[in-house]
Amino acid sequence: MEALVDHYTTLIQGDYLKTPFEAVGLIYGLHYLYQTTGMDKYEDMQRIAIDRMIQMQNENHLSPYNLAALCLALDWTRKGSLFDGLQEDIDEFLFKECKLMIMKNNFDYFYGATNLLFYLMQRGRGDKLPMREYKSCVIKCLESGDMYVPFTLENGERVSVINIGVPHGLSGILLLTLMSREKGVEDVDDLIVHLCDILLNMRFSEEEEGYHLFPMAITNEGRKIRGWMGWCSGDIMISYAILKAGILLENSYYIEAGYRFLHKMNNRVDYNKQNLSLCHGYSSLIYIFQRIYELTNDTVFLTRSLFFRDKATDLLAFFLANQRENEHSDAFFRNPSFFTGFPGCFLALSTLDTPYTKWVDCLLL
Repeated sequence: MEALVDHYTTLIQGDYLKTPFEAVGLIYGLHYLYQTTGMDKYEDMQRIAIDRMIQMQNENHLSPYNLAALCLALDWTRKGSLFDGLQEDIDEFLFKECKLMIMKNNFDYFYGATNLLFYLMQRGRGDKLPMREYKSCVIKCLESGDMYVPFTLENGERVSVINIGVPHGLSGILLLTLMSREKGVEDVDDLIVHLCDILLNMRFSEEEEGYHLFPMAITNEGRKIRGWMGWCSGDIMISYAILKAGILLENSYYIEAGYRFLHKMNNRVDYNKQNLSLCHGYSSLIYIFQRIYELTNDTVFLTRSLFFRDKATDLLAFFLANQRENEHSDAFFRNPSFFTGFPGCFLALSTLDTPYTKWVDCLLL
């Protein structure tokens, strides 16, 4: 644990706020360390990090997504008073930015309307939640086929695709909409059904299937691109979302379909075996399967969650032991990104079985 903390606190000295949610990973992690150890140095580091992030925001006018992450981290760590007198203006600004992204048909979770809607929901701002406009524009784009975004294939070729993954695609929209339904923010049942039915129609046929149930993306020529079993890709989160939609809507077909898909994936081995990040690797799979277990009460999913916990712990130990010789592991410890770097992994493994898991909301579970 000491080595993990050393790596984590080293990140505070470097450059950050380059990608959305970095503030959540860095500030919330220091909050967790201070709350569990009582050591003032972590409180001091947290204050230094917050001051620097605010300075960066003031000087460089960083993206609204970084501002949202910073405000969210302060809210979750009870440091929101630092923005006393400004929070209402910030929420108004992010509300307007969200509406602008909706008008541009930008529904991205990292860099679009879905990100800012998540922030406004977490802040409890039902009065500043343009969910009706979001729903209307998503349905319009789905019906017109105007959902194509740029995508880079493994060979470097740039193509246009309908992205189905969580950060940049349809499953992220569905998961955010399900979160809205849980909070009773807006009548979104029609959008949930629309998205579930479209995703179900996109799944591989039995002849195509192999390991995969759903593609990660579909090109404008109809080619289905396969992903892997990870938070950001297709299969696992789509299946989870369909199950959750069935439970929330009391729709037996979605429940049975989602449950069947998840059972089919339970013993798959096409996960990224050398990756600890939340986006691509083991760290998020621990929580995804834990949440599936909580929804289904089926212990096979709890067993799978514990399996990924062991895998993550073993790989982290390997990275720690080989960081000087292993360029990949060394780069991982230097990466301050919440979703693709070390902070997400640190929180995933450090806060297991503790009350300090508010950050898990960022996975849209």
